[in-house]
Amino acid sequence: MNLAKILNLAKTPIALCALIAALALPAAAQADFGLVPGQTTATALARNGTIEEQASSHPAGFAVRFQLKAGSDGTTEGGEVREATVDLPPGLIGNPTAVPACSRKDFVGTSPHCPADTQVGVLRAAIPVLGLLFAPVYNLTPPPGTPTMFGFSLFGKNVFQYASLRSESGYGLRVSSVDIPLELKEVTETIWGVPADPANDGERFCRVGESIAEPGCSSTAPLAPYLTLPARCDAPLQTTVQVDSKLDPGNYVGETVESLDSGGNPSPLVGCDAVPFSPQVASQPTSRSATSPSGLEFQLKLPDEGLTNPDGIAETEPEKVEVTLPEGMTANPSFAEGISTCSEAQYAAEQLETPVGGGCPEASKLGSVEARSPLLEEPIVGSLYLATPYQNRFGSLVAVYMVLRARERGVMIKQAGEVQPDRSTGR
Repeated sequence: MNLAKILNLAKTPIALCALIAALALPAAAQADFGLVPGQTTATALARNGTIEEQASSHPAGFAVRFQLKAGSDGTTEGGEVREATVDLPPGLIGNPTAVPACSRKDFVGTSPHCPADTQVGVLRAAIPVLGLLFAPVYNLTPPPGTPTMFGFSLFGKNVFQYASLRSESGYGLRVSSVDIPLELKEVTETIWGVPADPANDGERFCRVGESIAEPGCSSTAPLAPYLTLPARCDAPLQTTVQVDSKLDPGNYVGETVESLDSGGNPSPLVGCDAVPFSPQVASQPTSRSATSPSGLEFQLKLPDEGLTNPDGIAETEPEKVEVTLPEGMTANPSFAEGISTCSEAQYAAEQLETPVGGGCPEASKLGSVEARSPLLEEPIVGSLYLATPYQNRFGSLVAVYMVLRARERGVMIKQAGEVQPDRSTGR
């Protein structure tokens, strides 16, 4: 039956108005789906319960809270939330090696059997009818291509949270809760800064039976920091929360919030003058013969004692690296026959799963690059490519593109470098 025939069945103005209102209700309700303005927060917590403001320190926790619009009956407007995504500030570091991981086999089920040592935080969720629920958040063994994965269980329903690295957006972490099985009205999730800290014992869940887990026990894991705040004090940290509904999947609505001081005002971190920075540099030519063609081995090392010390301040990372080659060493863009170049489009095509040669041509490769981090067990490896002269992002005669990957952990690093030769000496 088409709409015209339906409207012809409405014999009175009242019936017609009611029918039109009923037909319009789903679209109106769907349009109302979203976050309650001003109720989204992202807070670094100090051990005394206040706000942690020291740059590059290890907070007691990092809490993200958001609230969905709800009607007078307490149910969320515009349908139930399907997915929630949190883009954390660039520079906020999570160390997946600091906490043991719970296997998927032990986690999946109506009652997770994860060891207490694998708990990394807690989640509080307001659910219509059921009220406020409290659940432990566990560090799970991630699938290939994922740096970190969390999981929690609400009313026997498992929720997975996948972390990914925003390589094109300052290398910030994105945490996505997918296929949320319950109607959530309000959520506060806190990830502990030092999960094994005895201060967390009151909210740590330990098993006391086959299907029962209760809070109030200790962890036997090492006292290692899991979170590190960014080493920047120039602007408030920004966190973005986005959600979509099961009625309109893929249409995300969200809010970006800034870090606050103890007075509730937007504020950057402080104490950057206390953040150590003591890089070590080493280099040597690959050939010892004078005036002969030679490569160059270059190494940059950064101490990381503060990164693994719960009470320390982590070493800051470089914002810019500028290398001047030794006097007498020159670079010739046309030094060899057959060498190709990498265009901007080919460099942009370099993604995590791009096969060798699928982005920058292998013939444009100038050298190899390897990076190591205490946050990963395996190295991040890749190549250095020669960019197309004048048609690169610097518009320069010589430029290079660096692409590194650790595919199993979902990590990719892309950096462009400008080369400025001395026109008189070629250095």
